[in-house]
Amino acid sequence: MKKPYIALIFLLVIVGLSFWFPTYFQATPTDSKNDSVKLIPKGGQNVFPDDCDWEPLGRVIDGDTIKLKNGEKVRFIGINTPEVDSPYTKEQFFGPEASQKMHELLDTQDRVCLITDTIGNKKDKYDRILAYVYTESGENLNATMVEFGFARVYRKFKFDRKSVFLILEQKARSRGLGLWE
Repeated sequence: MKKPYIALIFLLVIVGLSFWFPTYFQATPTDSKNDSVKLIPKGGQNVFPDDCDWEPLGRVIDGDTIKLKNGEKVRFIGINTPEVDSPYTKEQFFGPEASQKMHELLDTQDRVCLITDTIGNKKDKYDRILAYVYTESGENLNATMVEFGFARVYRKFKFDRKSVFLILEQKARSRGLGLWE
């Protein structure tokens, strides 16, 4: 007799959460070429998960990699930007533009919020930290780079936000932004 009640309570909790979660957070507009993705509650203040690891920023390496002040490198999880000319890589189409965009987004930042993925790896084969990178204003730079056509979604590996990033990439393609011009 208790099993139907437990199932009913569980179902009500799931239904309740499905109504609450989408209404608690709002995304900033993504229809303009100049806006970017932010995680902001409808109350208007920035929200960062408890596992946000604030690190002093060293420098931008390219469109999907940064170096922290402590010397560690961070690879933006779930995205891949074209390469810039370096001792290790040859320049690819749109690589300098992607790198320049990352400079625009981060050159005024003193620190970044790093959030690791719950299903993906914590480091890549080059021992770089894999993370979602946020600015102090709440901007998810991984999503921003995809949304405006500066990066492709990495399809080879599993990561939490893959479905969202694929939607952002499709929107960039349909709008003819960046790589998709």
